[in-house]
Order: sequence, then structure tokens, then C-alpha cells
Amino acid sequence: MYTILVKTVSGFEQLLEQDILAYGGVVISVQKRSIICQGDADLVVKLNVCSGVAVYVYILLYHFEAHHKREYTTRIRDFKWENYLLTTQTFSIKSDVFGSNYFDNSLYASLLLKDAIADRQRDISGKRSNVDREYPDAEFYQYVHQSKVAVYINTSGAPLYRRGYKVMGAKAPINEVLAHGILRLAGYSGEQRFINPMCGSGTLISEAILLQRKECANRYRTSYAFRKFDWDNFEEIFLKITMNFKDVFREKVAQFIGIDSDADALKATEVTLQKIQKNEQVQLIHWDFLRWDKVVEDAFVILNVPYNHRLKINYEPFFKDLGKRLKKSFPGGECWVLSAGREHTKYMDLKSSHSIALYNGKIPVLLQQFKIY
Repeated sequence: MYTILVKTVSGFEQLLEQDILAYGGVVISVQKRSIICQGDADLVVKLNVCSGVAVYVYILLYHFEAHHKREYTTRIRDFKWENYLLTTQTFSIKSDVFGSNYFDNSLYASLLLKDAIADRQRDISGKRSNVDREYPDAEFYQYVHQSKVAVYINTSGAPLYRRGYKVMGAKAPINEVLAHGILRLAGYSGEQRFINPMCGSGTLISEAILLQRKECANRYRTSYAFRKFDWDNFEEIFLKITMNFKDVFREKVAQFIGIDSDADALKATEVTLQKIQKNEQVQLIHWDFLRWDKVVEDAFVILNVPYNHRLKINYEPFFKDLGKRLKKSFPGGECWVLSAGREHTKYMDLKSSHSIALYNGKIPVLLQQFKIY
């Protein structure tokens, strides 16, 4: 049984808790942007492969208390790092430090951990692992709070929003974890026609397709750190899960529409969909949505509008035009808008029925629901 730290996006903690419980885990504590839980190797693999809102999955290796640097160094060197890191493998370390009386900063904490691991390796074999900050075989995460120290190993490798299906990108994107979580928070069921104005490189459409097929979020990804671990049957579990992947064809054919004025963005969407699309009906429209004159009733509409941090717009006329277009094009529909906040969406002249504060990277954003009558 492992103690597992799972990191997520702020605002998705409840969704992550649902996933952990669904995969048979036991939740120990829910914190901002993370959950600590307990489970076996099966849970570790399922959180990596199947959860759409996990960003990193860590296993706790070692925890202790140290009240000064010498005690810390001794405790670290006593741990059997050789069980998790061969001298022929590379490694890296990330640290977070809060209220320590012997660590001035996280970089110093990482340096001491690195040196202690290397010293133990030399004492045992006369050799040591090299550091590789870009593509390490093992990445350790150290969390220090006052005198308490916890060291984890990263089982994911690269962040889990790298799904493995996207080939090209577009400006002002949202990552796949954020898109997946937004769709779940919005209650997307896959039953309605899905329309994504200003679709960019198609992240929301792609995640919506996977959600309506009820597929593992990372079914197109093959690279995980745990696949290099030989101290449990992670690889066996992974192969068992992925061998059961099947192409899902729903009897009711789902319909998806993406609209964007950027031809390059639509090309990126098209390339991505070539990899994941099955029998879904997808229509990509090269058009300025504010001038789109079609009417679609009873649709699920979602859009990620410019924030001005990356895309420059004149807000007041833009949102006034957006509100008019939504009312004309989607009578009786449900629309979700991800924006910089009410100071912009107030110009839409639509009443928001639900709001959720989130972050797109480091940018604070607001997800709002508008029911159009």
C-alpha cells in the first residue's frame, strides 16, 4: 500500500477525489491543488492513465523529522536509494520548502538531497548517477515543512496534460487537463450537440470527444515514469489496462462543431482529430464567430475567449457582439464562457446562472454558465 500525492488544477480537487474513489483509492486529505491518498500500484497506474484531472502522481518514499542540517543529511543518507535509482540512471530533484530553519530556499534543499543521494551511491558502489533536469529516469520531489521532510518519486514523468494526441498548437491555448475539468464542471454529458466557437487548436473538442466516449483521458499517451520502475508490477498493470482499450463507437452519433477565424488553428484541430476521431460527426468552420449567422437549438456551447494577456482585443464591443451572437444563434441552449471575469462578460447582457473561479496557468479566469432563452 502506497501513500500517494496527486497534484491537480485549483478548482478540480473534488473531481480528482471522485476519480480516486472510483479507482479504489482511500482519500487521506484534500488540499489546494492536491490530494493525499492511499492505494496500490493499480491505483497509481489508473490515476496516470485514466484520470483527466491529475497533473502529477507521486509515491511517498520516505518521511522523517530533522531539526538541523546534520540530522537531515544523516537521515537522507540512511535511506536505501539504490532500491529506486541505479547508478546507470539519471535523476532530478524538485523541492518546496516552508518554514525551515536550515533551508533558506528550495534550490538549496534540492542540492543537499542530490549530494546525499550521490554520496550514498559512491559509498556503496564507487559510482553515482548523473543529473538530467530535462529527461531524468527518476524525478524526486521533496516537501519540507518546518522540521518535517517528505520525499516522493514522480510516477508520471512529464505532466499529464501532455495527452499524446496533439501534434500542433495555436496561440492562447488551454491545456488538456483544464479543458477536461471544465467540461466535467459544466456537466457535459455527450448527449447534446457540442459547439465550440473560437475553438483554437481543438483542445476542448478533443477532450469532449474522449469524455462522451467515456475513455481514459491518456489512452493515446505511452510515456510514463512508472514504466521504468522495476520495484512493483506497474508495467504489467499498464499493459493490462491498455490492452483493453477498444475503439468506442456509440450508437447515437455525437455531433461536434468547431468555429475559428484562424485557418492555422483549424488545421491544428484537423490534424489532432485525425488521430482520435472515430464515428463522431465533426464540422470545422473557418469563420469569424461574431459574424456567424446560423441558428442551432438545444446545443451545449462552450468557448474560451481572449484574456488580453496573449490576444489583444477591445473588450466592450467584443463582448457586446458576443452576447448578441450567442442569443441569436443558440436559443434554448446552454453556454459556458471562460473569460478573465465579470468585468468583461458584463457587456454580454446575459445573466450568469453559475460561476467557478479557476486558473489558466497563472492567469485567474472565470467559468460562467449562461442559459439562453
